[in-house]
Amino acid sequence: MVSLGFNVSRHELVNSEIFDYAEVTDPSYFKNKHDSSAYEKAITNKFREYNNANKKYSLGLDKRRIDEAEMFFYGDYIRDNKIIKVLAE
Repeated sequence: MVSLGFNVSRHELVNSEIFDYAEVTDPSYFKNKHDSSAYEKAITNKFREYNNANKKYSLGLDKRRIDEAEMFFYGDYIRDNKIIKVLAE
C-alpha cells in the first residue's frame, strides 16, 4: 500500500476505492478475507486502475501494480505471478 501511495500520491490513494475494499482500519478484516479469490481479484483490479503513463496503458506499470497487490496480500516481494493466476481463473 505504501508503494502504491508513493507512486500515485497519498491524496489519490486515500480517495480511491481501494480503501473502501481494504478497510485498512480493521486488520482482522484482512485475515478473514485473505483466502478469498474474489476479494483478491477485486482489490488487484483496483490496484491495476493505476497502470497508465502519460494517459496510455503501460504493461510495466500493470505488472508493478500486480506486484504491489501481492505485497499487500502476502508480503510477497518476489515476482512469481501468484495473483495473475488468480485473475486468470
